[in-house]
Amino acid sequence: MASRTRNTRRTQNVAASQIEDDDEPGPSTRRSAGRGRRSTPQPEVERRDEKLPAILNYILRHIASKVPIKMSQLQQLSGGNNNEQNQRVAAVMELLKEHYGIELKQLPGPGKRLICIADSPIASAYELTKQQRPVYTLLYIILTFIFMRQNVVEDEQLFRFLNLMNIDVNETHSYFGENLKKLIEETFVKQMYLKRERQPITSFSEPKIQLSWGPRAEAEISFDDIIAFSAKLFREDPSFFDQQLNMARRLANPEAYTQRTPSETSSVDLDKDWTEQDLDLSDVEASQLENELG
Repeated sequence: MASRTRNTRRTQNVAASQIEDDDEPGPSTRRSAGRGRRSTPQPEVERRDEKLPAILNYILRHIASKVPIKMSQLQQLSGGNNNEQNQRVAAVMELLKEHYGIELKQLPGPGKRLICIADSPIASAYELTKQQRPVYTLLYIILTFIFMRQNVVEDEQLFRFLNLMNIDVNETHSYFGENLKKLIEETFVKQMYLKRERQPITSFSEPKIQLSWGPRAEAEISFDDIIAFSAKLFREDPSFFDQQLNMARRLANPEAYTQRTPSETSSVDLDKDWTEQDLDLSDVEASQLENELG
């Protein structure tokens, strides 16, 4: 995988050693649990301030669910005046990065919310638990489809595409499991892997839901990762997707590209060119796809 993703994607298992897994586990991973546990000497800053362990434990207890953390909650746990709150939160952020390999990243938009991004790499999908592998594989399939459609799709377009792959979100799948629609529309959205927005409603049209990459996906997953996965999924050489890669880079950094050619659209028609035979994920094929994530 690309080095950026290897340095950002993995949520540390140190949280899992303190809490039970979330009922709807997201694509987290567990390989670096030993790293946190090996840091046996208690950091000096933690010994100095009794408030820091409370803040640290709160963050670690929320890692498995991947739900954003409110800065106001950390400040409340910190106590004291604004200056003391800022110092304690900054100390915990430094502690997380140095001893656990976790970075707190602030989300855009109103209200101060943070997500935890791990800086250690995933070398293989087998570092995920057996329960997490299907979830992670499905997430990659969804992000790939959105990527190929210039990073925005309607939810019904996504569901039709998944149907071509023999994945009905309204039914239990032998590999991906049950409640797939809830996983996509609620869990992935809460974890910030997907952004779900309602299109402006007019008196002449039915309301439509659009899906795009969320801030966690943008922070954890690189375009190069998606291209590598797409090549396996569509059985093509990675160079086949150069057009999509260039377009994605333009959309992500429009200031770097002053002109856009109308012809630079997706060379892969994800609605028409691919038949059920092309995209069918039988039980064996679906489980094999997880091997391509590493």
